[in-house]
Amino acid sequence: MIVSFSKLPIKTKLIIMMMTISCTAILLVTLINDLVNVHQDRRDTVAVLSAIGAIVAFNSRAAVAFNDADAANQMLSAFQFEPEIVQAVLLVDNARPFAEFLRKGQLQDTAWQSFDWTGGEVFATHEYFTGDFLYFYQPVVIEGELIGKLFIKAELSSLRERYLLTGLISLGALLVAGVVAYFLTLRLQRLISEPLQQLVGEMGEVFGDKRDEEARQVGRGADEIGVLLDGFKRMLARINQHKRQLTTVNAKLEERVKQRTAELVLANDRLTSEVNRRVRIEKKKDALLAEKELLLREIHHRVKNNLQVISSLISLQLRKNGVAEGHSELLSVRERIRSMVLIHEQLYRGEDLNEVAFDQFIRVFIDQLAVVYGATDRSIAVREELHAVNLSVDQAVPCGIILSELLGNAFKHAFLGRKSGHVVVTLRQVRGFVMLSVEDNGWGGIDKATRSLGLTLVHSLAEQLNGEMTFIDANGSRAILKFPFHVTRATAILNQANSHKDTEKDLI
Repeated sequence: MIVSFSKLPIKTKLIIMMMTISCTAILLVTLINDLVNVHQDRRDTVAVLSAIGAIVAFNSRAAVAFNDADAANQMLSAFQFEPEIVQAVLLVDNARPFAEFLRKGQLQDTAWQSFDWTGGEVFATHEYFTGDFLYFYQPVVIEGELIGKLFIKAELSSLRERYLLTGLISLGALLVAGVVAYFLTLRLQRLISEPLQQLVGEMGEVFGDKRDEEARQVGRGADEIGVLLDGFKRMLARINQHKRQLTTVNAKLEERVKQRTAELVLANDRLTSEVNRRVRIEKKKDALLAEKELLLREIHHRVKNNLQVISSLISLQLRKNGVAEGHSELLSVRERIRSMVLIHEQLYRGEDLNEVAFDQFIRVFIDQLAVVYGATDRSIAVREELHAVNLSVDQAVPCGIILSELLGNAFKHAFLGRKSGHVVVTLRQVRGFVMLSVEDNGWGGIDKATRSLGLTLVHSLAEQLNGEMTFIDANGSRAILKFPFHVTRATAILNQANSHKDTEKDLI
């Protein structure tokens, strides 16, 4: 059959293929439409039964609640006006019939006995199709309590008759569409076959033979595709001939390419020399940057040492005079200086000289302050909730002093007269802002003695950071510092320089 089909003229082939495709498409559309109608009819039937069942279940609540079977039977008798509904049973105590409606001439169905009354969602409706019947279950609920179930059985024979009629109509439409498609195919195939036959004739004229005359003999079994294939073979022979001619021309072009390549090699040597010169300059820049970095580390180291000397002098003074009688202010000053010492120490020890890993600074600084104020001996626990946040030196120094003041105030004043307590230190970065909070479960309030210098310094440093301080008294005290996070100018310049450096290396 395949061999016979291949020998048919192109006109006949087109008619057969177009008819097959058209009839298949129409058949698929008809089947899909019928399936959609069946699905929609079932959904509509379920929706109607769901609405009726919900109304009857709602109106039957009083009858079930007062154990009035007559009222329930009267309520179910309303189903006689719905011809599709052949049986309805109102069940209580999980599976005991309380009232029932059975249409005349119908046999009683006990399918509700096999329903699982304990599994699944007891307050949900359930439905399923079996043959020509639809079974529907509606819960009867009063004040959030399940007091019964309504079982409904509906007959779907009318839907089956409708589907049969629809199928016959679809079959008739398919036949009519097939006839129309046939006549349209006869008309449309000319748009392909006639130009193809004309192309065969023109090919014959190109080669100066009578192949076009043979192409017109399609009625006797000649295939236009075969004629075209023969013509393309002849064209391929001519192409090969031209290819040989192009080979000769290509040899001449290769000679010119060699000359041009020599010129490009010379230009490339010059470019390589220029690149090497720039690489040497870049190495000098790297050496200068390394030297500057070393100097900057030395500066931070010396600043740290100088601050450490000041801190040590204050410690000597405290040991000599004690902390009483106003010398506690010296202790606060020392801890402020220690915060700056720790920041500069992290700068010259770290990889980045422009930023401080402030979360790491807080961990070390808390340990130091806990020892100074005897937090462990007083059973004061400190919990840290720290996110990774890097701050510039301009932000880290005032922020460290503020943390020193807030923690010192908590250790000194929040737990007076108490045997234990806890302090929570939180650091996080949210939507371009840095949030630092110190919270305790002490007496609450801010100590009046600290307002003269400590809190004044805190507010001043917060303004320096373009931030704000918030104090909350609720089950203790909570101080919150919020200020905008920004990248330092030096860091931005360094990042830009590294970007240019990477770009130049890629070019090399």
